[in-house]
Amino acid sequence: MSRFSTTQRDVTPALVSGDGQYRPAPRFVEWLMGLPDGWVTAPDLGLTSPEQLTALGNGVVPAQAVHALGALRAAEGDCAT
Repeated sequence: MSRFSTTQRDVTPALVSGDGQYRPAPRFVEWLMGLPDGWVTAPDLGLTSPEQLTALGNGVVPAQAVHALGALRAAEGDCAT
């Protein structure tokens, strides 16, 4: 958490409106999830903004995954005894 809180990135939660519906900016969601800059939003990936949001929405927050795996390992250890 301390690494994430000190991450400096010029990103804002600006909403983008292309088709009359408002969505969070993909770079903001990427940052909020703790992913490296450009993980999903790099221009060379060729993803549109809706595709980026879909990929991010289907993704896993790395810090949450680490916690979940640790909890599973601890529970597995409890079951083995």
